[in-house]
This record gives sequence, structure tokens and C-alpha cells, in this order.
Amino acid sequence: MKCPKREKPNLYRVSTGYNSGMVLAIFAMRVLETMFFVGLIGSSVVVLISFFEDGRELFGKDEPIPPRS
Repeated sequence: MKCPKREKPNLYRVSTGYNSGMVLAIFAMRVLETMFFVGLIGSSVVVLISFFEDGRELFGKDEPIPPRS
């Protein structure tokens, strides 16, 4: 019985089966995805802060109008 031939290792393949360019592209996509969601959360915080400050401005006590000189 013959032993099966071993294939030569392909230096361009990583353990995931993708070539190294695709691994780099997937990593870049994950980084951009993370940056997008961090920005989305930051924008949501700014909108909430603005909402509450505007509500205080609209429904708070009015300041007296300064006299004209």
C-alpha cells in the first residue's frame, strides 16, 4: 500500500484558507465596521445631550430681557 503524497505548503495561504490579501481586506473591513459603530454611538450621545439641553431651554424659566440703553 502506497502512502499518499504530501502537498507542498502554499506560502500564500493562511490557516483560514484565504490568501493573505483577503485576510488583510477582511481585517480592514472589521476595523472600519468598528469605527462606524463607535461613531454612530458618539453621534447618538450628542443628539441626546442636545435634545435635553434644548428642552431645558424651551421649557425652563425665561431670563429677564436686559433694558436698552
